Amino acid sequence: MRMLTIAFASFFALIAPGLAGDVSGRGPNGGRVADAANMHVEFVSKGADVFVYTYDHDNKPVASAGITGKVTVQEKGQTRTAELMPQETNQLSGKLNSPLGSGARVIVSLTPKNGKPIQARYTAN
Repeated sequence: MRMLTIAFASFFALIAPGLAGDVSGRGPNGGRVADAANMHVEFVSKGADVFVYTYDHDNKPVASAGITGKVTVQEKGQTRTAELMPQETNQLSGKLNSPLGSGARVIVSLTPKNGKPIQARYTAN
């Protein structure tokens, strides 16, 4: 029984990042992509500006019109946020009070119109 428990715990530790929507690669805008419920979310930061791009699971753009969102950054014991506003076809953007530092934890929270809230998580390089 103990070996079964150890095997199960080891297996779960290996697959847990995938279940949590961990980053799965680079997007067409050079950002990191995470799987978030029913869509892929690409996160890009340029200085204090942040950009989020939305795609379906076939990587086709999902219109950002009607999507509300927020970026939450946890860094050096502090939390800061930026509201995201729809811009281009599948882009939302916002502005932080300062650029992201290496190792900052980023949570993108989106609520599609008539949909359930979703989250994507990243670690800044």
